[in-house]
Amino acid sequence: MEATLLATARGELDEPTALAQLGVLAPAWDIAVPTYGERPGVLQAAIARARAIAAPLPIATTTPHATTTPHATTTPHATTTPPTTANEQRNDAARAAADLAERDDAWFARAQLLVRRAVIARAIDLGIDADDAFWIPLEDLALEALDPDDVRRRASAGRNAAARAGQWTMPRSIGGPVEPPGRALHGIGTGPRVTGRIVRFATLASTVRIGPGDVVVTRTVTPALAIQVIGCAALVSETGGLLDHGAALARELGIPCVVGCHEAWSLLGDGMVVTVDGDAGSVEIVS
Repeated sequence: MEATLLATARGELDEPTALAQLGVLAPAWDIAVPTYGERPGVLQAAIARARAIAAPLPIATTTPHATTTPHATTTPHATTTPPTTANEQRNDAARAAADLAERDDAWFARAQLLVRRAVIARAIDLGIDADDAFWIPLEDLALEALDPDDVRRRASAGRNAAARAGQWTMPRSIGGPVEPPGRALHGIGTGPRVTGRIVRFATLASTVRIGPGDVVVTRTVTPALAIQVIGCAALVSETGGLLDHGAALARELGIPCVVGCHEAWSLLGDGMVVTVDGDAGSVEIVS
């Protein structure tokens, strides 16, 4: 996702193609969450932020003698493939696995979009609100008729229950001592030290305006979150490890991150100024 955004920013990919490729994605693995194709302004804003950080392509240079000297010719044996080492084989396997993981995410997003479209179409047929349809059991949508008022009540109850659950702060241990929060939180990370202002994502479906000095704090990271966080100063996640989506996304964007930073979303508030030290795996509250 971030590679597509940066390629578009550098002019390697035209914007309509990028919008078509990324439009099938949603920030969360949830059919109730609108895709970026339904919110093209979010994608266009992400491309604009990518242009501010995209490095220009290097200019290829040639030396005068490169095309004139006899050494530029090749002999038949020059095309022979050298023996593949064990390390090269492992690297090839790792690249193939990474590519399959990307393709898996893309195909899952397409499948999710098809289900979302089917639910919306069925809601229209039944004469109920499309947003409410995502909050009742799928088997109910197979019924011949539904009472719109009953669906509305059940959907409202489902939304309220989800909102309450989203406020829960689950303890890391039960029955042990509770340590009061200090001036720093710790996890594992990569990258240098940066200081910035906290912007929290209440849910992955949140649409939050991000600036170049912002430190994004979220509970978890999905690949499609790249569209919303590109251009930020640092990324902090309560969950994940150095091989997870959050750390991989931060490396691609060239920003520091601290992942597995327990209670970061709960203890850090919007507007706080913090220093993120990726290499030390710490988030220190400045003010």
